[in-house]
Amino acid sequence: MKYRRHRIKKNKLNKIKDVIFYIFIIVSLSFSVLFAMSNDKNKSIFGYRYYSILSNSMEPSYKKGDMVFVKLIPYDKVKIGDAVSFVINTRSNTTVTHRVVDILPNGCADGTTGFVTKGDNNKEKDPFLVSEKNIIGVVIGSIPLIGEYVQKLKENIFAVVCMSISFILFSHTFKWYLSSSKTGTERVRRRKRAIN
Repeated sequence: MKYRRHRIKKNKLNKIKDVIFYIFIIVSLSFSVLFAMSNDKNKSIFGYRYYSILSNSMEPSYKKGDMVFVKLIPYDKVKIGDAVSFVINTRSNTTVTHRVVDILPNGCADGTTGFVTKGDNNKEKDPFLVSEKNIIGVVIGSIPLIGEYVQKLKENIFAVVCMSISFILFSHTFKWYLSSSKTGTERVRRRKRAIN
């Protein structure tokens, strides 16, 4: 009787753990996808954003398909030589990652600081000044080829849903496999004890 109550309690705890696990997975995947799809330059996770490199303009530092991690910092902390992510203008949602080659205090028409940028692989500087208002942050690192994958997910929400369901089914099957092998091992041990 005592063993049975203990087992029922253990089963309830396992079910609660499963529910929490699946809720965590679903929320994490949903949050990641929604975050990746957002074009709001102020949205971040603990002061960091990530972007996909869509062209070869920053080679060899960052290749097309890489994902770069950007630390949000104030414009006055940006130095010449920093790779920065910025929006071309306040009306555009296009984010660009290029290197700062010059800083012009009061260089923009509205009196704000202007940043001269250039892609590492480009021969010419960008034909526009980047206003301090459009600087998002400084690139602190990258992961090769992941950006291409994230970009495809952003374009196909159906794939994200299918992958999420597949992941949940796989993890549930894997948990079932592990628990069934433990149960089988326990039965073998009990039989051995009963024989001895």
